[in-house]
Amino acid sequence: MLDAVGLIEKHRANGLLIDTNLLVLFLVGKTNKSRILSFKRTQAYTLEDFELLERLVDQFRTLITTPHVLTRSQQSGQPPWKGAYYLSA
Repeated sequence: MLDAVGLIEKHRANGLLIDTNLLVLFLVGKTNKSRILSFKRTQAYTLEDFELLERLVDQFRTLITTPHVLTRSQQSGQPPWKGAYYLSA
Protein backbone atom coordinates (compact mmCIF):
# COMPACT_ATOMS: atom_id res chain seq x y z
CA MET A 1 0.00 0.00 0.00
CA LEU A 2 1.13 3.56 -0.75
CA ASP A 3 2.59 5.39 2.24
CA ALA A 4 1.84 8.99 1.26
CA VAL A 5 3.09 10.48 4.53
CA GLY A 6 6.38 8.60 4.23
CA LEU A 7 6.84 9.72 0.63
CA ILE A 8 6.12 13.35 1.54
CA GLU A 9 8.61 13.23 4.41
CA LYS A 10 11.24 11.58 2.22
CA HIS A 11 10.93 14.11 -0.63
CA ARG A 12 9.85 17.27 1.23
CA ALA A 13 13.25 18.94 0.83
CA ASN A 14 13.50 18.06 -2.87
CA GLY A 15 10.28 19.82 -3.84
CA LEU A 16 7.05 18.91 -5.57
CA LEU A 17 6.88 18.61 -9.35
CA ILE A 18 3.49 19.82 -10.50
CA ASP A 19 1.98 19.33 -13.95
CA THR A 20 -0.16 21.63 -16.09
CA ASN A 21 -3.73 20.95 -14.94
CA LEU A 22 -2.84 20.99 -11.26
CA LEU A 23 -0.73 24.11 -11.68
CA VAL A 24 -3.66 25.91 -13.33
CA LEU A 25 -5.98 24.73 -10.53
CA PHE A 26 -3.49 25.88 -7.92
CA LEU A 27 -2.97 29.32 -9.47
CA VAL A 28 -6.66 29.96 -10.09
CA GLY A 29 -7.51 28.82 -6.56
CA LYS A 30 -4.79 30.95 -4.96
CA THR A 31 -5.99 33.95 -6.96
CA ASN A 32 -9.73 33.52 -6.36
CA LYS A 33 -11.22 30.25 -5.07
CA SER A 34 -14.67 31.08 -6.38
CA ARG A 35 -13.34 31.12 -9.97
CA ILE A 36 -12.47 27.41 -9.79
CA LEU A 37 -16.07 26.46 -10.48
CA SER A 38 -16.55 28.96 -13.30
CA PHE A 39 -13.15 29.04 -15.03
CA LYS A 40 -13.22 26.87 -18.15
CA ARG A 41 -10.03 24.92 -17.38
CA THR A 42 -10.89 24.20 -13.73
CA GLN A 43 -14.63 23.50 -13.87
CA ALA A 44 -13.99 19.76 -13.50
CA TYR A 45 -12.51 20.37 -10.03
CA THR A 46 -14.20 21.17 -6.73
CA LEU A 47 -13.15 23.54 -3.99
CA GLU A 48 -12.28 20.45 -1.95
CA ASP A 49 -9.91 19.34 -4.73
CA PHE A 50 -8.16 22.69 -4.54
CA GLU A 51 -7.95 22.60 -0.75
CA LEU A 52 -6.43 19.10 -0.89
CA LEU A 53 -3.90 20.26 -3.50
CA GLU A 54 -3.09 23.33 -1.41
CA ARG A 55 -2.47 21.18 1.68
CA LEU A 56 -0.21 18.90 -0.37
CA VAL A 57 1.77 21.80 -1.86
CA ASP A 58 2.19 23.30 1.63
CA GLN A 59 4.03 20.13 2.72
CA PHE A 60 6.93 20.85 0.35
CA ARG A 61 9.59 23.53 0.56
CA THR A 62 9.73 24.09 -3.20
CA LEU A 63 7.23 23.93 -6.03
CA ILE A 64 8.92 22.69 -9.20
CA THR A 65 7.72 22.97 -12.76
CA THR A 66 9.25 23.01 -16.23
CA PRO A 67 9.24 25.53 -19.09
CA HIS A 68 6.91 23.18 -20.99
CA VAL A 69 4.43 23.08 -18.09
CA LEU A 70 4.54 26.87 -17.72
CA THR A 71 3.86 27.32 -21.43
CA ARG A 72 0.98 24.87 -21.34
CA SER A 73 -0.40 26.53 -18.20
CA GLN A 74 -0.35 29.94 -19.86
CA GLN A 75 -2.09 28.50 -22.92
CA SER A 76 -4.68 26.90 -20.65
CA GLY A 77 -5.41 30.34 -19.26
CA GLN A 78 -6.43 31.71 -22.65
CA PRO A 79 -10.03 32.94 -22.60
CA PRO A 80 -12.26 32.31 -25.61
CA TRP A 81 -11.86 35.94 -26.75
CA LYS A 82 -8.76 37.50 -28.31
CA GLY A 83 -6.03 39.03 -26.20
CA ALA A 84 -3.43 37.86 -23.74
CA TYR A 85 -4.35 36.53 -20.34
CA TYR A 86 -1.75 35.43 -17.82
CA LEU A 87 -2.35 33.57 -14.58
CA SER A 88 -0.45 34.92 -11.63
CA ALA A 89 -0.32 33.91 -8.02
